[in-house]
This record gives sequence, structure tokens and C-alpha cells, in this order.
Amino acid sequence: MAKSAEVKLAIFGRAGVGKSALVVRFLTKRFIWEYDPTL
Repeated sequence: MAKSAEVKLAIFGRAGVGKSALVVRFLTKRFIWEYDPTL
């Protein structure tokens, strides 16, 4: 069984550059093409 480590990560960037899409891609291994941005 592989060990897993707890990681804390901060992602910075301007609005609309894909920060949330990057996190979703990393966690779920899928890309959301039509993403509703947070307000």
C-alpha cells in the first residue's frame, strides 16, 4: 500500500486564468470545459 502525505497548497493568479479548473483536474483527473467562475 502506498503512503500518502498531507500537502497544503496555495494557488495565486488573476481572475479567469483557471485556478479552480487546475485544482479540479488535479483532484479528479478530469477537466471541466464549461466552468462557472466563483463570484
